[in-house]
Amino acid sequence: MKAFQVVFHPCSHYSGFMDKRKKVPRVLQIVPALDMGGVERGTLDLAIFLKKKGASPVVASCGGRLVSVLRKNEIIHEYLPLDSKNPFTIWINSIKLANLIRKHSINVVHVRSRAPAWSAYIAAKKTHTPLVTTFHGIYSMQGKLKKLYNSVMTKGRKVIAVSKFIAHHIEHEYGLNPKKISTIHRGVDFTIFDPERVTELRIEALMNQLQLPDDKFIILLPGRLTRWKGHAVLLEALSRLQRKDWICLFVGAEKNKAYVKELEDQAAQYGFRDRLHIVGECKDMPALYKLASLVVCPSTRPEPFGRVVAEASAMGSIVIASDHGAFRETILDGKTGWLFPTEDSRSLAVRIENALNLSNDERRSIGNAGIENVRHQFDNETMFKKTLKVYHDILTPAP
Repeated sequence: MKAFQVVFHPCSHYSGFMDKRKKVPRVLQIVPALDMGGVERGTLDLAIFLKKKGASPVVASCGGRLVSVLRKNEIIHEYLPLDSKNPFTIWINSIKLANLIRKHSINVVHVRSRAPAWSAYIAAKKTHTPLVTTFHGIYSMQGKLKKLYNSVMTKGRKVIAVSKFIAHHIEHEYGLNPKKISTIHRGVDFTIFDPERVTELRIEALMNQLQLPDDKFIILLPGRLTRWKGHAVLLEALSRLQRKDWICLFVGAEKNKAYVKELEDQAAQYGFRDRLHIVGECKDMPALYKLASLVVCPSTRPEPFGRVVAEASAMGSIVIASDHGAFRETILDGKTGWLFPTEDSRSLAVRIENALNLSNDERRSIGNAGIENVRHQFDNETMFKKTLKVYHDILTPAP
């Protein structure tokens, strides 16, 4: 009788922790906090997907408004001060994360931000658990210490880039082997961003809430009220328009009151303060996108992905955005929207004028092209399946 040899793979002692029927790994996702934002929303959506697949996902953070969503979906949340950059706290977090990995029999650790990434990296090494990192943005590279601090995001067994633009950045700035990088575009939840689900009642309620006129074009800039989002570029472009049959709507979190005042003063200087509405956050963005005549994203810095463009296009909105970063991936220039040279208010004004002059049929055609493009390229389900494949790849023993 032949003796048989037992061969241990570095990950083999975790294989018993997977659901034997569905082979779904138990994943610990780590983020600094769970307040509103693209990273946080993506973390939640992936956890819910894994739960539906029969796994027992775990999310660790310092808490936030979205923890209630995890509770509602019966997903475990562990509280740790993962938003801290204090070296001592990072070290203590690594010990606690290692304990959580053992407690919940975790297969894969997935981290999406630098400060908690150092804790996750140490914990993953201690427990011999595969680490996955996701680059959601471009980090400041000023000085060797800063680059060293950032480099933890390249230490995953697999590194996920949220766009081709980010993948190129990682490869060239950190010298990472392209085979280690997986490009997985962010996804759109079509159960939320679906034009057919937005009723006229929702649109009417939103118009009443925001006190919007029904006889003007609505030009929308959604995004945090921060300088690099390009609000001033849009205002300058609007000052170049001859027509006055529009209002401009800035929607996003207001943290810098001085910047808000600066924008109001700029609009007043141009003579259209009464046509600038700054309204803070909106709870019904799908209805707002459907209501808007035009969505403008004039960011002065390259967007890593730009979820706004994808979600607006999913709602059939006409979109104009800066010609850089991942906007080149989410917009098919001239077909699903338009790109314009970054910070060039003259070019932006021309594109706004052209967009407002579109016939209803032309507007519908561009909107439908945008919907088709997003549904084909940037749906949540594709993002989840590609991420799950990354997990399986790093857990599969080499032949």
